[in-house]
Amino acid sequence: MLRARLAALNRALDEGEIDQERFELEEERLLDLLEGRPPGPVPTHPAPPPPGSH
Repeated sequence: MLRARLAALNRALDEGEIDQERFELEEERLLDLLEGRPPGPVPTHPAPPPPGSH
């Protein structure tokens, strides 16, 4: 299903239905879903170490 949505997204870009920016945003979201990553921005700071791990 996600691969079909990616194919449809590529067709929409090729046919001028969406612009490059919209394509890239949606493609990234679909690829995240396909790879099992939660959608959304990647954190810029790593999580702090658990207490007592020092």
